[in-house]
Amino acid sequence: MFKDLRTQLLVSVIAALILMLLSIWAVTREYMILAVCVLVLICFYMIYLLFWFWKNISEPIDKLTGFAKEIASGSYGSQLADSSQNEIGRLTDAINDMSEKVALAEKARTDFISQVSHELRTPLTPPSPDGARPLPMTRLSRVTRCAASTSSRRKPSGLQAW
Repeated sequence: MFKDLRTQLLVSVIAALILMLLSIWAVTREYMILAVCVLVLICFYMIYLLFWFWKNISEPIDKLTGFAKEIASGSYGSQLADSSQNEIGRLTDAINDMSEKVALAEKARTDFISQVSHELRTPLTPPSPDGARPLPMTRLSRVTRCAASTSSRRKPSGLQAW
């Protein structure tokens, strides 16, 4: 019918108002059979609108609510199929896009955490250019302490007179 839901609802309300005005006109002109027929038509039209609203608005919103709860529970990257091109369809597309981006962000986060934890488990000393093994940590500690103690014993150099 119409592409967006607002237009469909506006046309439906205008049509219902026209039918009500027609029934009021029929009653004032004492066309009782026409008035009763129009009122019955209004009742059927309202029932049709109720089912239309239920099918086109209520059910898709219930599906979107369930889908959003799935995403909130950790089902990232899942997609919900919707073929409508109205506001509900655009909202479904936006939620599908969000789900995909959350899945990518979650994957990047888990990859980062696994890489960081791997780096923390491996030694941080770079390999030497000549291929020699790095010194064990205990010996390296002794060498560092020894170098620190010799540098503290040095006299500060100043300007020397000739």
